[in-house]
Amino acid sequence: MKNKSLPGFTLLESVLVLAIAVMVVSLGVTTLGSYRQELEFNNTCKRVATAVDQAVIYAALKHKPVELQPLNNSLRIRRGPKKEFINFNSDTKVYVSDSIKLIGISTISPGTFVIYDNHNHRRTYTVQMNWGRVVAKDED
Repeated sequence: MKNKSLPGFTLLESVLVLAIAVMVVSLGVTTLGSYRQELEFNNTCKRVATAVDQAVIYAALKHKPVELQPLNNSLRIRRGPKKEFINFNSDTKVYVSDSIKLIGISTISPGTFVIYDNHNHRRTYTVQMNWGRVVAKDED
């Protein structure tokens, strides 16, 4: 009786290919997680910049005061009786030395606030009520 070998892969070859595939997928998952964190941080910064820009324009056009105040994982924008909250992720924080008050009828000295997270992302925004502009300085 003749011993015929069937065409195919050995067990060792299959295990080796499977191990390589697992390593490639695990590298992709790690990179995807850090990319997602960076996207969330950039999205938060854009939301804050847009809301602050709108607050500055409101103060300039309506000649009414607007206050920017950081809270726990959020930024409160107070326009008279109306309050707006911008919520952040649990690892994103805002630092402001004092609350920033914008008054549309005068020019005030710049107020600065910093948005940062636990993943070494950092962005600094300077708000100045001169021509109703928000100047953003990126410090990544």
